[in-house]
Amino acid sequence: MKSLKEIANELAQIQRYRYYVERYTAGLKQLTVVARSMQDTGDEKFITFVTVEYMQMPTYWENSPFLLGTPQECCDFLKNVSIEIKGKLPSLFYVQLPKSYVYVVCWSVGISDTMPL
Repeated sequence: MKSLKEIANELAQIQRYRYYVERYTAGLKQLTVVARSMQDTGDEKFITFVTVEYMQMPTYWENSPFLLGTPQECCDFLKNVSIEIKGKLPSLFYVQLPKSYVYVVCWSVGISDTMPL
């Protein structure tokens, strides 16, 4: 099983892709974003965020990969959006877009070459 740091490094390398929100399963609090290569290679990466506590994003963006926030950034962000988490902090993933940001706060994340069930 990969560490959070290894997954964050993989996410940061998914560049020159178009990102689409594939689905959100409310009961599972699971968000899947698909990244499709902009080079028409057919390459796809499925990024699944599990136990999502917060998300804010457009349904589509390109070129900007997900980055992992620091624990302090996550704590500050949760305070700004009025979410209280006791104990261990979840992870903050963000994308800086030209005029806005993408935010996902979750407890787990994975990357796959195939659509998760």
